[in-house]
Amino acid sequence: TEREFQGDVQIDSFNKEDVMATACESGFSLNIIVTMREFPLWLNDETLFEKGSVGENCRADKTERSLSPSIANPIVWKHATEYVAAVTKLLIQKYGDCIVSVSPSFNNEFETRYSQVWGGMRDYSESSIASYNEWRIEKELSFPKIKSDPPPHFPCAEVCDPITDKDVHEWLGFREEFLASKYTELCKIVKTTEGGDVDGKSYHPDCLLHFGEFFSSTDSLNTNIFFKLAKSEFVDHLVMDSNMALFGSPSSPSIVGILVSAAQGYGKSIHYELATERILKCTNEGKLENDKESLDSDSGVSFLIQSGIKRALESGVHAIGVTNLCDPKAIKNLVSNMNDGEGTDDSHSKGILLSGASSFKPTAIIFIPYRAFYAYQFAISGSTCGLDHIQCWHESFRNIPVFDHGKKAIPGTCTVDAFQHKLINVWDDLRTRHAQVAVIADPEQLTEDLLKFSKERIFPRFPCVMKDETWHFFEGDELFASYKEKSFNYPFSEVLFEIPGLCSFG
Repeated sequence: TEREFQGDVQIDSFNKEDVMATACESGFSLNIIVTMREFPLWLNDETLFEKGSVGENCRADKTERSLSPSIANPIVWKHATEYVAAVTKLLIQKYGDCIVSVSPSFNNEFETRYSQVWGGMRDYSESSIASYNEWRIEKELSFPKIKSDPPPHFPCAEVCDPITDKDVHEWLGFREEFLASKYTELCKIVKTTEGGDVDGKSYHPDCLLHFGEFFSSTDSLNTNIFFKLAKSEFVDHLVMDSNMALFGSPSSPSIVGILVSAAQGYGKSIHYELATERILKCTNEGKLENDKESLDSDSGVSFLIQSGIKRALESGVHAIGVTNLCDPKAIKNLVSNMNDGEGTDDSHSKGILLSGASSFKPTAIIFIPYRAFYAYQFAISGSTCGLDHIQCWHESFRNIPVFDHGKKAIPGTCTVDAFQHKLINVWDDLRTRHAQVAVIADPEQLTEDLLKFSKERIFPRFPCVMKDETWHFFEGDELFASYKEKSFNYPFSEVLFEIPGLCSFG
C-alpha cells in the first residue's frame, strides 16, 4: 500500500509479512498481485477518475462516475509506474527469489481488462478521449475535428444486431491497443527493476497476467487484450480464468479447454484458474453449503469442476489453481473421483489420458478472429435478443445454483453466451476425432508447421460481420488478407454461426 502519503510504500501491512515469510520459509513460491483499482486518500481527485459510457440504456448515475483511476491520465500513469517499480524492488530486497512473479492490475477482479459496473463501458474521461484522438491521427484514420471529439458511447444493454459501424470498431480497437500497451509497460517495469542479488546474480521476477473468460459477447465491454499481450517479451505467465458460469447458469466445461488451447503457441507458462465463487455457495461463516452433496458425487458442481480440470489438462495446461473456495481443503473432495474419462458419463472425454497434460500437438485447427465477438453484447440464450433456450451441457447441472440471467432459464436449460455456445459445439465435435485442437484467433499464429500437421481445419464465420470479401471490425481487411494467404494451400471448412433472430445472411 501507499495509503498515508506519497512515497510511503508498505509491503508488509495488515500482517502480510507473517503470511509471506511463513510461505517462503515453507518452500512455497509467491506471485504477488499489485492492485491499483482505487486511489490512496492523498490522490483522491475526481479529475483523475475513469468515466463510463452514457449510451443507450445506460444509467448515468451508475455508469458515468467511477472511483477507479484513469490510466490515460498522465498524473495517474506516473504514480502507477512509480508504485509498481517501488513495490517490486522492495519485494525482491526482502524476499528474494521466493517472489517468482508480480501481477500488476487496475481491474476490480485483478484481471487484465477494463473494469465496468452496470454494463457501462470505460474509459470516457477527458484524458482517454484525448489519447483516442491522438491515436486516430497516428493511425491515419478518420481525423477528429478537435482533440476532445468524443468516441461513440457504447450501449449498456444487449446488442443483438451486429455492429458494423467503422467508428465504433475504431474506438474498440483503440481501447484494446491502448490498454495492452499499458500492461506491456508495467510488465517491463516488473522484469527490469533492480531489486537485489540472489546467489550473486541480479534477480528479476516474472510478470504474470490474469485473463477473464473471453470468446463471448462481453468481449466488447471488457476488451480482449490477451492476444496482444501473449506475444509480449515481457509477459511470462498467462492465467486463463473461468467459472464456467458466465451468465448465471453453468455453461460447458469445454470453454476451459478452448481458453487453454488458445493460449498455446506463445511460448508462455499457461495456468488455469478454477474460480468457484459462482458455482459453490458459501455460508456467512465462510463454510460451504451442502458440501457433502456438492462435492462427493459424479454430478452437478463436482462433475462440472472435474470436467473443467480435465479439459485444461487435455489441452496441455502447465498449472492449475483454485480461487474463492471457502474451504480450501475441499478441493480434495472435488478431484477425488477424477479419472481418465472412463467410468463416468462424460461422453466428451473419450478416454483421453491425463498423462498428456503439458504437451500440445494438435491435429485440428479452429480459426476464429477474436474481434468478431466485438459485434455483439450480452447475446444470452433464453434471456436476451429473443434467443431460444439451450439445454444444459449435462442434466445434473440443474442442481447448480443460478444467479442473474440464470433465473430466467426454464427447467433443463442454462443461460449461456449464444456465440460461445456455437464455438464450443465446433470444438466438441472436433474432439471426437482429435485429441487436441488448436484455437487460433490471430492469423499470425497460423504457422506453416501448425497447418502442415493439421488434418482438419474449421473457420467459423459470423454472418454480416464477416462477409465474403471484407470483415467489419478493426483491421478487418488486413486480417482477412492474411487469413486468405495463410489458408491458400491449407483450405478451411466454413461453419456459419447463424443465430435465430439475429443477423442471418452473409
